[in-house]
Amino acid sequence: LEANIHITDWYTTFSHLAGVDHRDDEAVAAGLPQVDSLDVWPLLSGANGTSPRWELPLAVGGVATDAFTSPADQLGAPSKSISVLIQGDYKLVGGRFASGFHQAPEWPTEAACCDTTCWVRPGLTRDCGTASTPTCLYNV
Repeated sequence: LEANIHITDWYTTFSHLAGVDHRDDEAVAAGLPQVDSLDVWPLLSGANGTSPRWELPLAVGGVATDAFTSPADQLGAPSKSISVLIQGDYKLVGGRFASGFHQAPEWPTEAACCDTTCWVRPGLTRDCGTASTPTCLYNV
């Protein structure tokens, strides 16, 4: 089974299995959005081979820290925003992010690399825009 399921989808799935309505009409009447959750039971039970969720937000305006400064240096520093979205076969990553390097099975070694040149699997290239507005698109 290979498909997108978001943690919020469990709410509607369990509501369906319990025979209760997952919608929150009171919240909608108060001006809030409807529950963002999909029933994935047909996928999990094998009745359907595809997920109803083709778009998967992983981070929306989250805060990333700089991996090359100590936590003490980061106090009071402006935060860096990061957003990640999977849509179909593609993953879009926008913003500065830390800890994104490819680590070998045995690490550290004498040949270990700890700078931004290591953020790509050996043999691959990556163009992620400019340093001030990095954006990467991956075919996952």
